Order: sequence, then C-alpha cells, then structure tokens
Amino acid sequence: MNKETILKILLVLFAIFLAGASRFISDIPNFTPMLSIALFSGYMFRNKFLAYALPLSAQFLTDIYFGFHPDMFAVYFSFALIITIGQLKNNNYSFSKSILWSVIGSGLFFIITNFSVWITADFYTKDISGIINCFTLAIPFYKNTLLSSIIYSFIMFGSYDLLENYTKSKLKSISVKK
Repeated sequence: MNKETILKILLVLFAIFLAGASRFISDIPNFTPMLSIALFSGYMFRNKFLAYALPLSAQFLTDIYFGFHPDMFAVYFSFALIITIGQLKNNNYSFSKSILWSVIGSGLFFIITNFSVWITADFYTKDISGIINCFTLAIPFYKNTLLSSIIYSFIMFGSYDLLENYTKSKLKSISVKK
C-alpha cells in the first residue's frame, strides 16, 4: 500500500469514529451522523465488506448502549441500502451530490423505518388511517434525520475532499522538489 492509500484509509476511519462518537452528544431525536456514515462508507470503500461492516458495526455498538428495539431490522436494512447508494457513485464528489444522496437516504430511512413502526407498534390501527397517522407523527423526526444527514455528509465528504486535495498538492510538491 502506498502512503496516499494508507492516509485515505486512516482519514475515513477517523471520520467514521468521530461521527459515531458524536451520536452520544446530541439529545435531538434522530439527529445523528449514522446515515451519513453509511453514505460515506459506501462511497469511500472499494472493499464491500468494509463498506458494510464499518457503519453497521458502529450502529450495533452504539445500539448496545442506547438499547435494542423491535424495528432494528428496518434500521439496519435502511443503512445497507444507503451504503449501496454510496457505492453507486462516480469518483467525483460535489456538494450537490452529497445533498442529493442525503435526501434520498433520509427518504428511504423514513419510509422503511416508519413502515416497520406501523407494522410492529400496537398503537397504530392496521389500516390506511393508521399508516397515515404513523407517517404524519414521524415528520418531526424526518426533519431531524434530513437536516443531520445533510450537515454530517457535508462535513464528512467536504473534509475528506479538502484533505485529499491538500495531500495531493503536498505529494506533488514533494515529487517536484526531488
């Protein structure tokens, strides 16, 4: 492995660690970096095992602390789809792409997890009225998910892009001096 690849891996792991640790800081419901970690991991890792294992492991480890619930399968399934979205990219990062990926990922997460809540929770009727009620009551959580995924994705993707450009310019200047 060359120095640039090692640096890239270390930067990605550090970003995922920081974002995962920040899940413990926010008291705002659904305002977490986990969706952005899933996107970022899918985008960054060519190794599919690492792309899926790192964010899902981070989610699982933090779930040990926060507790398990009946809709965990929906959460993990959502994150697996979001990781896949991150893998369906081209190699050019842009602010608009990270926003688009965040919006799509947040929408998928909202639909899948709230459908699961409607199915598993006893306080919603199992008819069209119940599902509408479930999704309507979840809108404030969706706003937090959407906002946090845009913010954290911008921070992770943007920071990585800046560091990568800085590293490339430093490596280029070192090779020019030789």
